[in-house]
Amino acid sequence: MKMKKLLAVICVSSIALSFAGCMKGTDKNNDETVESTKAVEEGLKINITIDGKAHEMSEGDIIYSDHYRDFRDFNGEKFDSIEINGIKIGSDISELDAFLVPGYTNLNYEYDPYGDGCTDVNSEIYEGTLPDFDEDVVLDMFVENTYVMENGQWKQIKFDPDADYGDQLLLFVQFDLYGHAYDEDMYEKVGTIYTSYCYSNSSLDSSFD
Repeated sequence: MKMKKLLAVICVSSIALSFAGCMKGTDKNNDETVESTKAVEEGLKINITIDGKAHEMSEGDIIYSDHYRDFRDFNGEKFDSIEINGIKIGSDISELDAFLVPGYTNLNYEYDPYGDGCTDVNSEIYEGTLPDFDEDVVLDMFVENTYVMENGQWKQIKFDPDADYGDQLLLFVQFDLYGHAYDEDMYEKVGTIYTSYCYSNSSLDSSFD
């Protein structure tokens, strides 16, 4: 389910990504584009590190790593670790606080609402509170941020698969938080990191073994 959902996100969004620039957002009560509060207070930038070294992505790049692959897979190349704004595989759910932006971050999670092993999937915009992993029996949760390049800077958006972004660059960053379906050592921790970077009218034809 997890991989099918990931590939579905890729196919639907054809999303683009890169890792530099200032995160911006739109004030929900104001039409003006403003620096997000977190970006102002914490000076957030989107940075990616591979094997301890800063990495500049090229158009069409896909970076994918997960707990089960021992963190190894980068467009056919091998690496030991990926880190995005200090978040890496094994990071605790609490370490994602700066990544969670109310009104913009998408939460896509599988959970067991009936307690009988029959699961359901919910997708919602984060508004300041995460679902309770224990009470809702969350199996895994994709935490997703999308950015569009404007005037040389990244502005965070709520991605709309029906919108026309023209020739703008898009950046997609996704962390998968493991829940009840995985081993205790990874409970409520980042088990998968996925990013891609391309023009919105490009096609990301990707498959993972």
